Amino acid sequence: MAERRTQHSECSRNHQGAQGRRGSSFLAALLILGGGMLCSRSIASPSGLNNIPTTDTAAVKTFVLQGWGGFGNGQGPDWWTGFKFGLVEGLELGADWDADGDPARHVKFQGKYAITLNDAGTRVAAGVANVSDDRDRNGDCFPYAVITQDFNGLFRVHLGYDFQEDNEGAFGGIDHTFDLMDRDVMLCGDAIQVNDGDDWLLAPGIKFGLAPRAAEGQTSSGLNKLLEHFVFESWVTFPTQDDAEEVFVAKLNLVLNF
Repeated sequence: MAERRTQHSECSRNHQGAQGRRGSSFLAALLILGGGMLCSRSIASPSGLNNIPTTDTAAVKTFVLQGWGGFGNGQGPDWWTGFKFGLVEGLELGADWDADGDPARHVKFQGKYAITLNDAGTRVAAGVANVSDDRDRNGDCFPYAVITQDFNGLFRVHLGYDFQEDNEGAFGGIDHTFDLMDRDVMLCGDAIQVNDGDDWLLAPGIKFGLAPRAAEGQTSSGLNKLLEHFVFESWVTFPTQDDAEEVFVAKLNLVLNF
């Protein structure tokens, strides 16, 4: 799907397991935002890592506004904006649109539902992305299923499969979250098959909050009060396709809880 995938990621998932038990509201936001856009073309972005969706979903009554740009592959910057919202527990809905491209290119919608299977950190989800009435410009819809296993908070592994017409493929990823200067930082990497399984997109990435966590029993103040709502993420996609080049993505997420 090198012609149909340009991944973006947002940080706002309803993360469960050992990391969720750490009780950091920012960590919940950070992990919700990992997204779903896949290279030259973009798809409406479910929560996930760099170029793959995962079982993460936006927390209930959490609204995530996103803006990002892609650079490289012999083209100028490609700017996008979008949002996602946690309607009920495990259910995420969202939409993306081209911020500076063809004004006739229609909005792309996405949705997913995830459940936790056990207390051992196993979670599954099914969803669909890239839903649009303008398939000539936006491509076919992107149904998928994915499973996540949390290994005692040390790292998580994600495995899934997408059923996009004429472009089915497997995907997988891994992430690890750690503390750095009172911030929860996630390092992640993923891979997804494209071009009907003939090629892969490989992507390492990072995401972190812009404000440090407040001390226990205290609240943020001043500039940090504003910055605690923002999460930054970035990654680079390396296609295995011979005539494709790397794509760099930078993304900013505004996380609002209602």
